[in-house]
Amino acid sequence: TFTHRIFSFAKRNYDFIRQPLSWLLFYRTVMITELNNIISGVFNASLNGILAFTTIRNKEGIIIDFKCTSFNDSALKLLRKDKVELENAMLVKQLPELIQGSLFTKYVNLVEKGKNIETEFQDATGRWFKIVAVKMSDGFVATLSDITEQKAAEDRLKKNYNELIISRESLKSLNTELEIKVAERTRELSESEERFNQVSRATNDTIWDWSLVQNTMWRSDNFNSMFGYESTAENGNIGFWFEKIHPEDRKAVQDSVYEAINTNKKQWSAQYRVRKVDGSYAVILDRGSIMHDDFDTPYRMVGSMVDITRLIETEAKLTSSEEKFEKVFHSNMIGMMFFNIDTGLIADANDVFLRMIGYFKEDLVNGLDWTTITPVEYHQITQDAMSRLRTDGVCPPYEKEYICKDGSRIFVMIGSALLGKDAETVTYIIDITEQKVAEQKRAKLQRQVKDQQEEFYRIFKNAPALITIRRGKDLVYEFTNNKFNEFVGAEDFIGQASAIAHPKYVGSPIAEIEQQVLRTGETHIAKSFNIKYKHSGYGVAEHWFDFTFIPVYTANGLVDGIAFFGFDVTDLLKAQQTTKNLMHKKDEFMSIASHELKTPITSIKGFLQLALRFAEKSQQSNQMLTLLGKAEKQIGNLTSLVNDLLDVTKIQAGKMQFNYAHFNIKTALEECIDDIRHTEDYEIIINHIDDIQVYGDQHRIEQVVNNFLSNAIKYSPKRRTAIVYTELIGDDLMFTVKDFGIGIPQENIENVFDRFFRVDAASAMFSGLGLGLYICSEIIHRHGGEIGVNSVEHEGSEFWFRIPVKGKENSEEEQS
Repeated sequence: TFTHRIFSFAKRNYDFIRQPLSWLLFYRTVMITELNNIISGVFNASLNGILAFTTIRNKEGIIIDFKCTSFNDSALKLLRKDKVELENAMLVKQLPELIQGSLFTKYVNLVEKGKNIETEFQDATGRWFKIVAVKMSDGFVATLSDITEQKAAEDRLKKNYNELIISRESLKSLNTELEIKVAERTRELSESEERFNQVSRATNDTIWDWSLVQNTMWRSDNFNSMFGYESTAENGNIGFWFEKIHPEDRKAVQDSVYEAINTNKKQWSAQYRVRKVDGSYAVILDRGSIMHDDFDTPYRMVGSMVDITRLIETEAKLTSSEEKFEKVFHSNMIGMMFFNIDTGLIADANDVFLRMIGYFKEDLVNGLDWTTITPVEYHQITQDAMSRLRTDGVCPPYEKEYICKDGSRIFVMIGSALLGKDAETVTYIIDITEQKVAEQKRAKLQRQVKDQQEEFYRIFKNAPALITIRRGKDLVYEFTNNKFNEFVGAEDFIGQASAIAHPKYVGSPIAEIEQQVLRTGETHIAKSFNIKYKHSGYGVAEHWFDFTFIPVYTANGLVDGIAFFGFDVTDLLKAQQTTKNLMHKKDEFMSIASHELKTPITSIKGFLQLALRFAEKSQQSNQMLTLLGKAEKQIGNLTSLVNDLLDVTKIQAGKMQFNYAHFNIKTALEECIDDIRHTEDYEIIINHIDDIQVYGDQHRIEQVVNNFLSNAIKYSPKRRTAIVYTELIGDDLMFTVKDFGIGIPQENIENVFDRFFRVDAASAMFSGLGLGLYICSEIIHRHGGEIGVNSVEHEGSEFWFRIPVKGKENSEEEQS
């Protein structure tokens, strides 16, 4: 068509085409125009987006971006942009969706190396695209296809394929299960048939199947064992069976069978007598189910026969037994009653039981239950008996008490049994009051003997002496008391021979004494006997004992062992030594006290004599006042010593008086500190004093504070500074005086608050009787508090006490 149009144009313009150059130019122009029109039509008609890009390079010639130079309408739709947005759009800045992942690098490789691109990517909206790019001049052309639906279809295809695989496997599984179930049903059917045959053989019943249409009857093998008849064709009908029924029962049975069949009943049963082969009659219970077809016509009857001959005989015997029981009940040989286990009500009782508890028949009519006549302390044992009665049907005899109508009690032995499956219970009661009283007397005597034995055992077990009993020639330990166990420690000697328990004493003097007692049977007494014993945990210790070895005899009067009674007098001997030491201290104290009292008295006398001389002479009043002041100070020291001695005397006699009241601790402490400041050249630093009310003896608390401050001054000759502070700890107030004096050696700290204690190194330098801190300790303890000291030698000490703010609970009693 294109060539035809060219020739048509040539015929019309013959002159023009005669010129070759003009013709060639014309032909090429026409062809290019036509080709462009074709390309443009294909370009815009394509459903895929087509975009042309040219490269953007920097000064070094490196590609940094691409510019869109051409695109079709499909590209606008796929990218969701208009022409203005897409025309000359920069790829990196304005079309980031086209450079997902490493696409930009691939575009560069395409332009520089000619490596075509065909890949898929997903944009931010979740759409999938396929892009194909080829190089074009210094750029590339890319074709963009929306493959979102294709992707979805692929996913659905995969999902359907997976579901198909799963369905196929499920179908296989179902088919396998079906085959298994068919096999199981077949096996179960076979087992069911086998079970029926086994049941029919195992049961005592005769199973029968009567075809009403054919009048034939099948019977199980028990038919022969039960009645002795063979299962043959001649006796396989109902007529044969009717002939064997007892004449007195035959018509009634026949009528009941036909009546059930003709009236379309579903079930039939009858009890009658049947003659067996041996001529005897068996009582049977015959039951059958009548089967109907779709038209409700009876066509078959299936049932079983049970031989109840023994049951009937048992019932007859039971009736006879009940008659006998009734006679026993009314014979009044033992107490009997019937009660309901659920309600507890006594339904009936014989005269013997009613006479036991003093009730009458009328009381039973009005309602009398077991809780009324049972003491509370026996309720639980009775409940336990009834629980056993419910589970086992019987309750073995047990003892309890009953409360009689007049309030007295009787001891009884009772046993119960359930009557059948209902709640009615029969109980037998025997009055054992006389036997029980005799038992109680005997048990009381036994308890008294046992109590005496236990009392003697407790006395021996808890005696302050060490007591042991050893028997046999090897002197095996049979008894050891607590004091002995405490002495030997954790070892348990019971069952051990002396040689094993004390191997080091074999051949020792004490072992010889033991053998002498065994030989002679004579008691041996020792005083202050020295023993060295190795205690577990802290080695060998030396002890002194006063002990006695007493022979133990058998019932035949032979010496069979030794009883050891020993007192550890080690502490007593040490106490005697301590007493000697105390007496020595007492003498030392008297010497010190004499010296301490003599010195101020002598000074007072001298100062007073001088004062008198000055007074007699000229008017030298200033010197006289100074001397009198010194005399007054010495008198104060003397008074303090005397007061300490008096306080110690009162403490020892328990006569120290306390006057408890509420007072302000801050005011009291500040007054004590001010007094010291006025009389001594000493700096007292107050860190903190709580402003609170304290319940106690203000004078005695001030006495403690003054002692702490005086000691701080006395024992700080080089650095005359002390720090005072209080702090609240819970409900207690803690007061502390910290000095920087000579301190106390660690080995003496625990003795600081002892009576007459003085630090040896300081005794010659510092005066005092060693009573002040002892008195302070007693005062604080009487307030329910604590007292202590923290000290480092040559660095100083912290004396403190802690008392309850609200006072000791029994302070009022102490005050009185």
